[in-house]
Amino acid sequence: VETVDTIINPAGCETPDMYAINPDSPIKNELYSAIMSASMAGKQVRFCIHDSLCQVRRPVIQHMDLLLE
Repeated sequence: VETVDTIINPAGCETPDMYAINPDSPIKNELYSAIMSASMAGKQVRFCIHDSLCQVRRPVIQHMDLLLE
């Protein structure tokens, strides 16, 4: 997932150029759907980034919030 904001990298991942979604996450489909929906609607989201997990050397989205304003 690409972002216009500075990438937050609390786990110290090797390639913090974008965020990843853990393929083993029980909410991965919901995350993908919510991100795509927000993008199509021109809405912003806020990500909570896992503090100790990297996926493909990138910080991992733990969950997200849709910003309504």
